[in-house]
Amino acid sequence: MFCDPKCYNSSPLDEDEQSATSWFSPVGSMLAIIFSSVLLVATVGAQKPGTLTLAVFPPSWGAQESFAAASAAQVDTVGFGPADWLLVVHSHDPDFGPRLREEGAVLLLNNSVARFCRRPVG
Repeated sequence: MFCDPKCYNSSPLDEDEQSATSWFSPVGSMLAIIFSSVLLVATVGAQKPGTLTLAVFPPSWGAQESFAAASAAQVDTVGFGPADWLLVVHSHDPDFGPRLREEGAVLLLNNSVARFCRRPVG
């Protein structure tokens, strides 16, 4: 039994669909690299004592849960971010980053991000 050589070169996509999907992989890869780079830059220096830090808590948390977690981590809450699960915090203690993570913070972002996100508490 021999297979027709065409069966190896056939594609379930027609030419228009192939050309439309051929750019997706490189563009998707570039976007992932750009996003990763921005995230990396935003996390550098995030746990530096004496600076503002944006603590990102789970999106399902409300303002009360986020505020309680920051209080339990013994940091000063300076303000909320655009969402209630984003808190701008401040501490002079060098161990505040691990404490925030223990209390539920998913990510800590540096001062340059925190400055743009702050809205007053109260």
